[in-house]
Amino acid sequence: MSSEQEDTTRRDVRVLASGASLSIIGKALGKVFSLLGDILLARVLGAGLYGLYAIGWTVYRVISVVSPLGLPQGVIRYLPVYRGNKDPRQEKGLFFLSIFLSLLAGVVFGFILFLCAPLISTAFFHKPGLLSVFQLFSLSVPLVSVFTIITAITRSTQRMKYSVLLEDIGQPLLGLVFLVIVALTFINKLSGAILSNFVSFCISLVAGLLIVVRLFRNVFIPSVKPDYSVTREVILYSIPTSLAGIFSVYVFWIDRLIVGILLSASLNGIYQVASQVSMLFVIIYAAFNAILTPMFSHLFSGREHARLEEIYRVGTKWCFYLSIVPFIILLLYSSEIITFVFGSEYSNGYIALVILSLGQVINCATGSIGALLMMTGNQKLWFRLTVGSFLLNALFCLILIPKFGLVGAAAGTALSVGGMNILAVTLGKWKLDLWPYDRRYLKGLVSGSIAVLSGYFLRILMVPSIQTVLFSSLVILIIFLGSLVLFKFDSEDKMFISMVIQKIGRRA
Repeated sequence: MSSEQEDTTRRDVRVLASGASLSIIGKALGKVFSLLGDILLARVLGAGLYGLYAIGWTVYRVISVVSPLGLPQGVIRYLPVYRGNKDPRQEKGLFFLSIFLSLLAGVVFGFILFLCAPLISTAFFHKPGLLSVFQLFSLSVPLVSVFTIITAITRSTQRMKYSVLLEDIGQPLLGLVFLVIVALTFINKLSGAILSNFVSFCISLVAGLLIVVRLFRNVFIPSVKPDYSVTREVILYSIPTSLAGIFSVYVFWIDRLIVGILLSASLNGIYQVASQVSMLFVIIYAAFNAILTPMFSHLFSGREHARLEEIYRVGTKWCFYLSIVPFIILLLYSSEIITFVFGSEYSNGYIALVILSLGQVINCATGSIGALLMMTGNQKLWFRLTVGSFLLNALFCLILIPKFGLVGAAAGTALSVGGMNILAVTLGKWKLDLWPYDRRYLKGLVSGSIAVLSGYFLRILMVPSIQTVLFSSLVILIIFLGSLVLFKFDSEDKMFISMVIQKIGRRA
């Protein structure tokens, strides 16, 4: 590697390390707050009522993904371009267009959920208790729709701290605070829990609006007239991107909906616990995705193919590295973790948790392939892949859940999601000549194998308990990191680690 290439790689890795470290910290904290809220609800409500809450939350989030109409991706794709062109009129047009359309769509979708709540609760889920759950959740749909646009606007600047503070930390923390208040004061804790979600988004949205006003002062200058000629270009990009994004999320939720339809509320509550814990891996994947998405857009538009492939490889490798140790721990101690954290009535979900976690590790190991395809003009290809995976997951669940219950739902999801991402990486190589793997990846695979064997022997030798889990987790982490050090880090790995440590040190 020449000195010029090394300097370029260093700059790209610095941006990746800065954004990823901040995003991982933020998403980890946010997930901890969300998980604490789920633990509180699971224990306070019990498996039955928590199952109703989980069904309502899933349907509400399914609708909330649709309501922004894909405009967050359009904002991230085009706002940096308009800023680079130094055209505040186009910025202003995109800014107000995206907020208005997302608000309008959010109101429409929320109203539809409210009106259809009686039909959905009885005809589809056969659970009349879901009526008030759906109606209360419908109030939050417009808020989530606009809030998603606001956080996308902040991410378009590649300054991750704002979206981290708003979306990853602020809203989940507020939700947890209000859930504690509900647990201590509300008689109807199910309704109170849903309203706490509404209040947390209200406050977060106001804070987000104040931040974007500060970031985009030129947009609010009265003399600058908005240029709405950008509408067609943005919408034509956003619609297929929206559909791809929708189905890439739905593929993780269709199993929960089918479990809610085919099985009891209590079993749905157990599956919700397994599914929520497995989503811890999304912290890692989403953190890299958040910073790599605008980087992919910038490098592709600048025709920087070599830089694009290198940052794609570095991001994929570290996304996989960071997922290995959590997966080994869940593989060996899923039953003990669920029982200790959520209670013994949820312990039957431990096999489903292991299978779902395997699917998430494959997701991490394939890197930000979805973001890469969408930011390089291949959003229609990603859309077709996500639709295929969604339909395959639905088919697997309908076949496997009646026979194998929660394990069948988890297996269907892991197979469809893993298959989609593996195929996407292959197509990325074919369409873009971009491949995330090289010999450097083997170090993580070998180190992970050594760590899992060591953890397995500890599992055999020691009596399972929460103390054993903590001790084994520490040993597994040390062995994995020690193996990586023994095999020697590559130059970009040393850069990445050094910059992450520096960033964390400064923020600490």
